[in-house]
Amino acid sequence: MTGCLAFILGFFLAALPTGLQEFQAGLNEQYHKSYEEAIAHYTQAIDSGELSRETLAIAYNNRADIWFALGHYYKAISDYNRAIELNPQPDYFNRRGIVEAKLGQYEKAIKDYSESIRRNRSNAYVYNNRGWALYKKGNYLSAIKDFNEALRLKSDYALAFDNRGWVHFRKGEREEALSDLSRAIQLDRIIQNSIMTEELF
Repeated sequence: MTGCLAFILGFFLAALPTGLQEFQAGLNEQYHKSYEEAIAHYTQAIDSGELSRETLAIAYNNRADIWFALGHYYKAISDYNRAIELNPQPDYFNRRGIVEAKLGQYEKAIKDYSESIRRNRSNAYVYNNRGWALYKKGNYLSAIKDFNEALRLKSDYALAFDNRGWVHFRKGEREEALSDLSRAIQLDRIIQNSIMTEELF
């Protein structure tokens, strides 16, 4: 039965245009963390000229994710730029902002996070990311507002508690800092215990 399914899957993949075959191969290699192979496949897919505008944007975005994972930050930004030009999705702005923050380009990161939020106001992770960039720029009040919003959207967000706790600490608000950092540790333990339980069962 497994051999039959493999044959059917191979048949359908063979029927796909070359560009889509390379794109699918890139997804598979990326999933298995075979990054160099994934980059090669995504590059072939991009260069094929056969992808739709939306799929092409995903290919650039995914290749950018790999460049980032490998520490090639400027290559990642270049690919995120292309993804945004092709299909300006909120997530692409957020991802480019993460790379910019990694490079210490906090103004650019804040701009990208803000654009991501403008397009989708329900993502707690982006508020947290912008909050951290604002904190690094010394804008503590705005940072706390973003962490508050992240926690309103996701009340068990350990990293947002941790980040807000450090901002309170920097402001000399020791009680608030202790409360947030303790909550972050508590939530992190709950998450770790949950993962361990899932692994056991």
